[in-house]
Amino acid sequence: MPSASFSAELANRYGVVLGRDALATNQDVFRFFKQMIAFRTAHPSIGRRRFWRNDVSWHGIGQDPDLSFDSHTLAYQLRGGAVGDDDLYVMINSYWQALDFTIQVDASQVDNWLRVADTSLDSPADIAEPGQEIKLTSLTYSVGPRSVVVLRRHLERKLAHVGEERREPRHERVVILDPVQRRIGEDEIGPLASIEAPRGERFDRADLEAQAARQRRDARRREHAA
Repeated sequence: MPSASFSAELANRYGVVLGRDALATNQDVFRFFKQMIAFRTAHPSIGRRRFWRNDVSWHGIGQDPDLSFDSHTLAYQLRGGAVGDDDLYVMINSYWQALDFTIQVDASQVDNWLRVADTSLDSPADIAEPGQEIKLTSLTYSVGPRSVVVLRRHLERKLAHVGEERREPRHERVVILDPVQRRIGEDEIGPLASIEAPRGERFDRADLEAQAARQRRDARRREHAA
């Protein structure tokens, strides 16, 4: 176990904050990460079981992303309607100067977009409390040097804009068929698992096998109980 002096030397060398008063002296950092974790938890569209696929569009400071070797920018829009979530727009600037990004959405919807986070701003403006996000007034946004900006558009507003009357169901019944269960001379394929899945999502093989195993165990217990 390192000595106290050795730990202090490492802390000084690498800027690590040690001590019982670390939380008290870094409330701004603590608040930001607490709010960002809450935001991540509230938006299942971000951490899906599969890649975003057709729900994401990639951009740069304009419509097209900069794919060059020395690129310093990236932006993307993640549409959350398939999983009953909000739409998100993220702008990333790793350049050492501020850059103007043109947000690639319909100009008539600009006031539907809210700024959730801007890491170039001082606390507490760097991330907004839920319900206190800043409404955009322009599709041009100056992203500070080495900063990330996160925007969101509420699903209910989006649906109202395009004239839809209701939100799509959040879940659907998914029946998985396993050709391994086909027996010689039989045309039927038995179901591997029947589960409730978020709409638009697909479970990977390990999830399905685990679900099928639980269903088989439950069936055997019911047979023994009878």
